[in-house]
Parts: sequence; C-alpha cells; structure tokens
Amino acid sequence: GAIARVMFGENGKLSDLPQYANVDLPPGRLLIEGPGGGGFGEPFDRPFETVAADVKDGVVSVKSAREDYGVVVDPETFEVDEKATGKVRGGQDEYFNSL
Repeated sequence: GAIARVMFGENGKLSDLPQYANVDLPPGRLLIEGPGGGGFGEPFDRPFETVAADVKDGVVSVKSAREDYGVVVDPETFEVDEKATGKVRGGQDEYFNSL
C-alpha cells in the first residue's frame, strides 16, 4: 500500500519532510497525505448507489468503481449501468477479465 507524505511549502513550492521527526517550521503551508484505509467487507457487495455517490463526490474514480467495486458508472451523469454492473460482478465482463 501507499505510505503517507508530509510536505511543507513556502512561496508556492512544496518540499518533502521526514515522516518521523521533530521539525520547527516557519509560517507556510503544511500538507499531509495519508494512505487510504482498507475498508470493511467485500467490495463487490457494496451497494451500487453508494459507489456511484462516491464517484460523484470524487472519492472513487470511474475506473476504480469498475475495477475495485464492480460498478459501472457513467462519468457524466453518475448513473449506474445496472446491466453492465451485473456482467462485471458476475465475472462475464470482457474488460474486467482482461485486467
């Protein structure tokens, strides 16, 4: 999995900081990027509408919705294609099987 990143910036430029250190920082921008959590339960059992809402909110990409959750979401309307989703979740999708 991914590791966390800690960055500090002044004048529009960010520099990486050590993850484990005591550092005195002047005024500026501190950015901490944490890795995502592992989640709970089987991703393919997640309700279609919940995955689509996460895509709409920018939490999950359209690609991740399909590959990780088995849900096919229209990138413009955020509607779930239930027929295509059924194929992906049923293991009958050519795109999914080629990954």
